[in-house]
Amino acid sequence: METHSINSKHPQRFIILAVVCAIVTLLAACAPTTTMPATDTPSASTDGTQVVTWTPDSDCSICHANKSSSLADPAALAGFHTISAAANCATCHADTDALTTLHADANGKRPPKKLKLTGVDSQCSTCHKQADLIERTADSKMLADKDGKTINPHAVPSSDSHDKLTCNSCHVAHDARVAVTAKAEETCFNCHHQ
Repeated sequence: METHSINSKHPQRFIILAVVCAIVTLLAACAPTTTMPATDTPSASTDGTQVVTWTPDSDCSICHANKSSSLADPAALAGFHTISAAANCATCHADTDALTTLHADANGKRPPKKLKLTGVDSQCSTCHKQADLIERTADSKMLADKDGKTINPHAVPSSDSHDKLTCNSCHVAHDARVAVTAKAEETCFNCHHQ
């Protein structure tokens, strides 16, 4: 039985095959890639949807570009806090347990318009003390009825409906187009008619 090595019968084919393999390997190694933190790197799943692993250090703008764009707008409350107090998403959105749960089921879905299950109101009081807010808005004329009677927006009397008010009832963090005056009036006039 006669044995032939690959080189003995067709040496040109072997050389061509080796050169082609080397070129393919070099091209694959030099292909451009997008560099993102490992925790944020979207990858396609078998059904074509994007898969993202969320952590508190993730770049929120990957999925929430519409909200994160307000961080550069000083007219938006989120932008004001980012610019003046070096805040970031996690400064206000600090409920990591709720965010972890929400993001675990988020892969392949569009981000919600509002994060209804992750409240930020409890975070406001870490920097803003109620007594200071009451003092700062003592002379506010923002909320006035048709007779000119004004009320301090941070010192509303206690009642069942007033006790349910949150910071977000009047303040909109990510939309500079919604003035706090308009939002506060809308909130109040839902119950108190002009």
